[in-house]
Amino acid sequence: MFGFARIPATRHIHSFHTSTRVIARTRQALQNLCPSVPVHGNNEMESHADTCVFGPNFVILAYTGRECDVYAYSSTLDAVTGVPIVSGATAWTHPETGETFVLIVHEGLWMPQQIDHSLWNPNQLRAGGSNVQDNAWIGQMTLEDPESLVAIPMQFLGASVGFESRTPTQDELDNCRHIPLNTEHPWEPDKLAEKVPVGNRVGNRISKITFQDDDSELVASNDDVGVMGM
Repeated sequence: MFGFARIPATRHIHSFHTSTRVIARTRQALQNLCPSVPVHGNNEMESHADTCVFGPNFVILAYTGRECDVYAYSSTLDAVTGVPIVSGATAWTHPETGETFVLIVHEGLWMPQQIDHSLWNPNQLRAGGSNVQDNAWIGQMTLEDPESLVAIPMQFLGASVGFESRTPTQDELDNCRHIPLNTEHPWEPDKLAEKVPVGNRVGNRISKITFQDDDSELVASNDDVGVMGM
């Protein structure tokens, strides 16, 4: 039975954007590879973070050799500069079968010193082929990998949606099934719309609102010509 490592409270980062990716200024060695005491943490779906962010429940599989600066959506917070872009791994155990899977997420930001949980941009995962169903009003919330090998049940974490995972052991990293959730292709969040089918890039908008005199009922009609940017 593993012991649980306590994670000290740190600043929560939810809404932010990142700079253009550049070649890393320094060569970095692998770190935080399979801690002796597994570190548990939540993975929260967060579309206001334009890139997946790895907290202490991840280990690094590989550096991309690129980095970026992270800017909060507030002028009162300083940017975090030179954040490594890496491929990360976290372990998740199926609650019914007991099988442990190593979930692989590419093109994420390595920030375990800044946050005590991980943030997953659902659109980054979708662009990589995963199916993210994070709307509890239309059905079971799940995260399904591109090959449909695993459907991870998700739940509400306060007002967010996600699930818990932990750092893998070296044995799990070597012997458990690896489940990639996106691709190694460089992630450029400002070009997300280019990855969406053309017919899905626009939506309807309300073009006319009228009130019926008898009971002040609002009547709205849709205009298919209206365009809403992503």
